[in-house]
Amino acid sequence: MESEVTESRLCIFANRTEACGYTDRCDSGCWSWRTMDDDSPIYSMSHDVVGFKRVFKFCDEDKDKYFDIERGEEV
Repeated sequence: MESEVTESRLCIFANRTEACGYTDRCDSGCWSWRTMDDDSPIYSMSHDVVGFKRVFKFCDEDKDKYFDIERGEEV
């Protein structure tokens, strides 16, 4: 199946780094995208693979950050 897809379809690959905002995990304390599920193939009505689906979640946790409510400043 893999050879059939690569012979007849255009495949685009991109490196996911924290600089571009697309990552598989949160190494730098979040503010990046991380993968929630593996790639799932998308099939056409004739059962041909037409693409892949990947679920992302934006990780925006504020670890070890505290804010002063009155002043609105980080403490």
